[in-house]
Amino acid sequence: MTILDGGNIVENIKSDDNGNPFSTASGNMADIVCDYGKFALAVEVTMQSGQKQYEMEGEPVSRHLAKLKNETGKEAYCFFIAPKSMNPA
Repeated sequence: MTILDGGNIVENIKSDDNGNPFSTASGNMADIVCDYGKFALAVEVTMQSGQKQYEMEGEPVSRHLAKLKNETGKEAYCFFIAPKSMNPA
């Protein structure tokens, strides 16, 4: 995330001593929040796929994006990282 423009990057995930994440953020917060001055970015990560991914991430991703946009007053985007695409069908 720092390669985009440096930015202010806040990780809300828990990482081991080598920097490898071992859990996602607590409830009501994005896994990673980036502030690049002109815009903000929420990063959401999941290891789920299929229907389970949709059930667990469908609502929180849009909620975290709206929260970030309201808190910063900036244009905001969300980068969703998953092993497979979200497909509710």
